[in-house]
Amino acid sequence: MHRVGIVSYSFEYSLGIFGYQDRPGDRFDVLTLLDKIREAGGDTAQLPDFMFRSLSDEELKDVQRRAADLDVALELLGGVAWNQGIEAAMHRARAIGSSVVGCTFGILTRPNTISTLSDWDDYLARCRARYAELLETAAALDLKLGIENHLDFTVEELRDIVRDADSPHAGILFDIGNTLGTLDCPTEAADLLGVPSSTPPGESQVGVSAFTVMGYVSGRVVRETLTLRLS
Repeated sequence: MHRVGIVSYSFEYSLGIFGYQDRPGDRFDVLTLLDKIREAGGDTAQLPDFMFRSLSDEELKDVQRRAADLDVALELLGGVAWNQGIEAAMHRARAIGSSVVGCTFGILTRPNTISTLSDWDDYLARCRARYAELLETAAALDLKLGIENHLDFTVEELRDIVRDADSPHAGILFDIGNTLGTLDCPTEAADLLGVPSSTPPGESQVGVSAFTVMGYVSGRVVRETLTLRLS
């Protein structure tokens, strides 16, 4: 089953996030956004954790109830895996009824900050160890923890990290646009990572059990190609 919805980065102005945090005027709160998604025919919302940090336990329950009533699946973008706050984000994900949390390991981490192959191998080892730690929390909460391709790893490195984690709670958040940033073809990257278009839902060639395609690139060729693959 394929769901279609929005990722928050496409609606920065309406939500008043990132560069629009201080803009004047009204903005969507989470409940309004869920209503708008359903009105538009969508059934998925991928939202950053910072939209939920100030909500009370009861308000988090309100989000969970509204999403359930509208049949809108929630995915939480938990942030950078190195941040200690990501564990709290995973608990908030459970509170709003989300079963998928996304994380990254940074962006453009080489060559400026990690300048030798030996340093990079050491860094990859630390990433694997940190991911293993977070997967323990994901398992305790029965969550899928997906790593987004975020101009940090090559497609092959990302595949290996998730595959070698050997966990039903490991996964990938596949950002179509970010493959272009690493000079990869989106469809070839999808084949390598195992987009579940020719495999049963929830399965893939690398054993990934949580797979989300983030499509906020406005290139016609990219949209049409990925739409064909996912149809």
